[in-house]
Amino acid sequence: MIHGSEKSTASEAAEVTSASRRGFCVALLAGGLGYTAVRSRAADLVEPDSPHKATKAQVHYQDHPKDIRSCGTCIHFKKPNGCTVMQGEVTKDGWCDLFVLID
Repeated sequence: MIHGSEKSTASEAAEVTSASRRGFCVALLAGGLGYTAVRSRAADLVEPDSPHKATKAQVHYQDHPKDIRSCGTCIHFKKPNGCTVMQGEVTKDGWCDLFVLID
């Protein structure tokens, strides 16, 4: 049997849990969006031949497309012949393992 004071405590606990869960979800979403923006901006700041970029051999770069996938349609491609994740010059018709299609 639940008494009056226990009812309000249970009700308050349910409200706190609901608010905490909602706050957690909002914080998680905001953090994820912030991470994506920072990661995207950081990729733009890396120098063309930075040691932090992969080599062509590491990503199996080829100077021709793979099926319909090519550097020109990849999020990492920087006109006219650059890449944010791989060292050296690329061709818009090239392809590598790090290919990600532009939305």
